[in-house]
Amino acid sequence: MIKRQSNMDYNQKRERCGQYMEALEEERRKIHVFQRELPLCLDLVNQEVHK
Repeated sequence: MIKRQSNMDYNQKRERCGQYMEALEEERRKIHVFQRELPLCLDLVNQEVHK
């Protein structure tokens, strides 16, 4: 029972992490359009994506 709960916790965390990564990728695409105007924003998002 404890192992099943641990697997569920791990799967939930992994899913949330994947959703977070997808959101960062989407924001990076949005910022990329304005790369010249927002270079620092693009750098910060890229740093988080590549951690």
